[in-house]
Amino acid sequence: MLIALSGFSGKMGESIKEVADNSYQIVDFKSADLQKNKPDVIIDFSSPDQSLKVIKCCLKLKIPLVIGTTGLNSDHVAEIYDASNKIPICLDANFSPGVHKLISNIEAFLTSAQEKITGITISEIHHTNKVDAPSGTALMIQKKILERFSDLNLSFNMLSERKGDVYGIHQVSLLSNESVVCTFAHKAENRSIFANGAIKAAKLLINKKPNLYSVKDFLPDLL
Repeated sequence: MLIALSGFSGKMGESIKEVADNSYQIVDFKSADLQKNKPDVIIDFSSPDQSLKVIKCCLKLKIPLVIGTTGLNSDHVAEIYDASNKIPICLDANFSPGVHKLISNIEAFLTSAQEKITGITISEIHHTNKVDAPSGTALMIQKKILERFSDLNLSFNMLSERKGDVYGIHQVSLLSNESVVCTFAHKAENRSIFANGAIKAAKLLINKKPNLYSVKDFLPDLL
């Protein structure tokens, strides 16, 4: 399986190269001749503007695309949506299956909670080189909850911290009248959990029809 990797020398790129076994051949998106040796899939962990260049290449060559780049604005997302009508795209802020299980557990709790939940605090800690704050994962958690429970009129508080080389800690506290009722947390011990998730998602994406997918669409195969 041939994977072209955008963000080849970045931290996630290095991690993907480390965890990939011998069944995967990984080439640099920027330097490889993709027309001559067409990849089975492209994985993008770069920057928002670079992601747009990757999308154009995927559309031209009809290649499935996995996007883990965060910090995307509404214009970037609109282009991704348009492209997903022509090629399969998996877009997600976090490729750890555990994060998506965390979201499912929060949704289950909110569905059955006997005490009225009035607010949610999402706290996240990442390494000092991470540019976007709040993290894409924190924003995704907020979005998923708002989509499912818009009728609860929940108030949200986002807390972001950048220190050391933390791979990613997310904590979600559910509050009732400012008192914590329940807390859910996910901690990534290393980047391999994200790298493995991205590679597995890429493999599953190859045979999919054009559409916009997320990691949740590939569960439980990623667990």
